[in-house]
Amino acid sequence: MLLHQQLPESELSWVVNDNFADVLRPLPFLKRLILFPRRAFASLETSKIRAFWQELRQEKYDYCLDYQGLFRSGLIAWLSGAGQRYGFAQAREMAPLFYTARIACPDDCRHAVAKNLHLTREFIRRLTGQALPPQPIAVEMVFPTDIRDNARRLLPPGDGPLLGIAFSSSWPAKNWPLEFFRDTVAELQKELPSLRCWLLGSPAEHEVGEQLLAKLDFLPAVNLAGKTDLQTLGCLLQQSQALLTNDSGPMHLAAALSVPCTALFGATDPALTGPFAADGTKHTVLRSLCPQSPCFQRQCPRQGVSCSAGISPHAAAAALLAQMT
Repeated sequence: MLLHQQLPESELSWVVNDNFADVLRPLPFLKRLILFPRRAFASLETSKIRAFWQELRQEKYDYCLDYQGLFRSGLIAWLSGAGQRYGFAQAREMAPLFYTARIACPDDCRHAVAKNLHLTREFIRRLTGQALPPQPIAVEMVFPTDIRDNARRLLPPGDGPLLGIAFSSSWPAKNWPLEFFRDTVAELQKELPSLRCWLLGSPAEHEVGEQLLAKLDFLPAVNLAGKTDLQTLGCLLQQSQALLTNDSGPMHLAAALSVPCTALFGATDPALTGPFAADGTKHTVLRSLCPQSPCFQRQCPRQGVSCSAGISPHAAAAALLAQMT
């Protein structure tokens, strides 16, 4: 978005993992989406790898920015044929070997989004000679009408305030107990009697969503885990007043769409991957009191001890109430 705002005449292409492409399709300023067949590369399917390379080289690129900073993304930057390739000086897996310009981030620039913005601003400064001051960045996503209409039909009936709940994540250690979500919603409903909820997650998380749904039988709620594609998920988030969430991918999508998040962190560090308020949206992070937090472990190293221990659902409800009213 920052590149488009500052260089509106530029033609932008984006290389994205094929399973995440849908989340980028609503960005109206992208000229091309180039789908990276990750599974094909892992299994060395030469025909799909060759097709990807051919698509990548269909355009002549002047510049390439590598925001991922891994060997694979650095190699893709080099294969793009771009004469100037920008990336992080601290990138991993020898990725800087593929760059013509290596950008160092300040020590206090730790969050992944902040690093990407720094790389973008430094690229623009070198290209135009003008330094950009920090400024809000609003993400514009335009979803098709049929997808928006379908999203509305999936929601629980009523016209009360709408809360999304991302109750799960890819790491078991990042998942706070279902009882914490239930108790938070119960506290919130005391102040918002017409509250409605919807649950989001992957197909593998649908069964756990059913368990949480059973605990939320005191208000209108639906379990949509595994029932939405990425564009429908974006539409549902846009229609929500807030998101109660573990550290997860949907949290970052909500933050990009300016949906206020109340985020629960234990195994990971919100300074690195918390909800990023690029446009001034007010997010709240509740951090675990566990002395080993953040442990960065997929499985909790202290079995039987919850990340939520000592954190009151009332505090989460109060944060959500402030965001939703």
